Amino acid sequence: MVVTDSKDSTLVGTHGFVVDETRNTFVLATPKGLKTVLKERITFVTQNKKHHGINFMKTIENRIQR
Repeated sequence: MVVTDSKDSTLVGTHGFVVDETRNTFVLATPKGLKTVLKERITFVTQNKKHHGINFMKTIENRIQR
């Protein structure tokens, strides 16, 4: 996962693997350690697909039921 756009400019370019998730955040394992990012503030790319974090602001269980 790579953050490509964010309301917090310090997050742009942050990359890593998602190791935990809550309704409102992703926790990324980055080369510099763990980083928590708010879903509502980011746009990110995974496997060459662009995603808006706001679309992931439900629990995993609720997203699967859609």
